Amino acid sequence: MKITIDTKEFENMDTIFDHNMKMNSLFLSEEAEDFLLEILEWKEKVDGLYEKARERMKEEAEKRKGFKSIKSKNIKISYRFFGSKYKIDDSKIDQIPKEFYKKSVRYNPKAREIDDFVEEKGKLPFGVDETKRHKQLNFKKND
Repeated sequence: MKITIDTKEFENMDTIFDHNMKMNSLFLSEEAEDFLLEILEWKEKVDGLYEKARERMKEEAEKRKGFKSIKSKNIKISYRFFGSKYKIDDSKIDQIPKEFYKKSVRYNPKAREIDDFVEEKGKLPFGVDETKRHKQLNFKKND
């Protein structure tokens, strides 16, 4: 498979989006929409190639007992497990020796209730801090 991307398209991108941003438009021009659709098509093709390469390398890795990784000048390929190796059956916790697990407690803030408190009192509740979050813009093709 050969993918050709004409990077001249990117030179136009600023004017496509500046026009829409200046108008505070909630809609894209047809030209901008076509451009974004083309980018999504490229992404789909590249993602497909990535997955095919990954599957092919996985097949080869599975043929080689003990294979863990390959490292070249610019790429590292790793084949390893992710996630916990074991899990605890909570229903049997009383019968499991304590040396095989640690108990942890996690407190999850209730955003709606905290928002209501802040709106009413004008400040965060004692012991609650606001986290730094970042907004991210995404785009995808409509289903």
